Amino acid sequence: MPHGGPDWGTEGPLATVYTLQDMAELAARLGSINTFDRRGNVIFMDDFESGLNKWEKGGIPVGWAVTWESLYARNGGFSAKIVTDDSDGAWAQIYRYEPYLILGKLGVEFSFNVAADITEVRLSVRLDTGTRTMWAEIKYNRIDGILWYADWEGNWQPTGLEPVLEVAKTLFHTMKLVADFKQEYYSWVIINNLSADLSAYPLSVVACPDKPRMTVYIRVYNFAGAATEMNVDDVILTQNEP
Repeated sequence: MPHGGPDWGTEGPLATVYTLQDMAELAARLGSINTFDRRGNVIFMDDFESGLNKWEKGGIPVGWAVTWESLYARNGGFSAKIVTDDSDGAWAQIYRYEPYLILGKLGVEFSFNVAADITEVRLSVRLDTGTRTMWAEIKYNRIDGILWYADWEGNWQPTGLEPVLEVAKTLFHTMKLVADFKQEYYSWVIINNLSADLSAYPLSVVACPDKPRMTVYIRVYNFAGAATEMNVDDVILTQNEP
């Protein structure tokens, strides 16, 4: 039975192949890491195949480490491995600077695996305008199983989502946060198969003279005084989110 159309057009039947009119699907089939949520226009992607040279690293206290990992990855052969110190409440992170963007709906997506001694995985987006600083932050707490967002006063509030994230080195969970930095409100959050509308909640906004830029932080906290580690892969930054 004929189906599809020829490569030089979208009309007319074909018998042995199917045509593809969606260019986003074509990119995904050719190996793009942008397969989880394709909304928005991509302004940066990192699959860590070329190393850690696009990221700053840090942590508290000084026993943290960030290394280029070849054992576990969501796609390709590499990921970023973030390791905390073994002190109580220790954390480690990678973070990236982006030039100042036109104010609007910006999104950040990343994938990560979960170890048994992780207490918290946090994603923070800071936007400096030159006169003000805006924060959008979410965190997954493994102790209570709740996904939280930071309100306009910096206090943690439940999103209404309680994701169950399996502990497995080869299983990468994906989280995406979108915030409207023009209206100064959150938009929505997705973690795996769960999503929540956060558009009723304002961002934290404070006066600040820091030079204009956006900073994205991906951070992990340890559990009960044991060093912990987390692999991060496929980080995507977007603008013009719907």
